[in-house]
Amino acid sequence: MFLRSAKAGQTTKSINKLLSTPFVNLSPASFSSLYGDTGLSCYYKFNESTGNIVNQSVSSQKMSNADLVTNGVTYDVEGVLGTAISFDGTDDFASASSSTVSDWNFLSTDGAKFTWCGWMKNLSWGTYARFSATGNGNAGDVISLFNIETDGRIGVGLGQSGNDLFFVTSTSTMTNDTDYHFLIVSYDDSAGNLIITIDGGTPEVFGSKNLTNTSNSETFLYLAQNSASQDWWNGNIDELSIWKNRVLTTEEGLALYNSGSGLAIY
Repeated sequence: MFLRSAKAGQTTKSINKLLSTPFVNLSPASFSSLYGDTGLSCYYKFNESTGNIVNQSVSSQKMSNADLVTNGVTYDVEGVLGTAISFDGTDDFASASSSTVSDWNFLSTDGAKFTWCGWMKNLSWGTYARFSATGNGNAGDVISLFNIETDGRIGVGLGQSGNDLFFVTSTSTMTNDTDYHFLIVSYDDSAGNLIITIDGGTPEVFGSKNLTNTSNSETFLYLAQNSASQDWWNGNIDELSIWKNRVLTTEEGLALYNSGSGLAIY
């Protein structure tokens, strides 16, 4: 196993968690594939103490006006790297409300291809909640929904209600504890595959999941609720990255899980 010491702003608990699976030794060229002009549309570090959460991507595919506006969140809670923000499960949320709704089509329309990954600490086990969404699922809506089920499994729904909407639920679960867990959700419409990976484990591949709708996404991105102010999530989030037109390889996902520095170039 590759051993490393804690970096500034990183807790012993998070280091122990990061070391819970073997480190995948990557060459500098391979690890650098995660940086720079790689389709990284949004990257949120959550190290702010007040105000908007800044999109820190430097890719040419960085989404414009995608800083997150917050409502009621708690800043400066312990994160995996630096600090994180926390949602109370009642009325706290964050949203990319200044972005253009159609900019989020890559999560839910024909030709969609993306990777969503981040560190999450669930603070209310046994409760169904929506931690990321573009929309709420009304008839005809074009949506992406990311849920945590009552038993800790991850549910993902993509597409247009009444047309090509599909919903899958992972077999593996987030452990019922007070630690952060690393989640990756990837989708490639051309291949018809949606992939869910929890804590660097074996990726779960759900095949024959294709989208045909070409309408615009219902809303911009929300965290900790959907656009109808439902299914509030109680938890912390840190180091959220969203790639457009890019599915991370298993090797790249493990590199992020074990790196101890996130997207360190930023």
